[in-house]
Amino acid sequence: MTGPVICVYHAYDGDELVATGRLPLERLPSVGDELRLNGRLLVVRDVAFSGDSHVLTLERLR
Repeated sequence: MTGPVICVYHAYDGDELVATGRLPLERLPSVGDELRLNGRLLVVRDVAFSGDSHVLTLERLR
């Protein structure tokens, strides 16, 4: 998918869920892409579709 998209995200630090929300992006990311959220660098671990939303699972890089 190309173009702006709003994704639901679940951000983890190890096994701990640390943040959830909606994230506007210029394009739908792929697994392995890195994103910056609230000043922290995260990697995309999963991209799914649920209901009417793209859902990203993000993991904090150490």
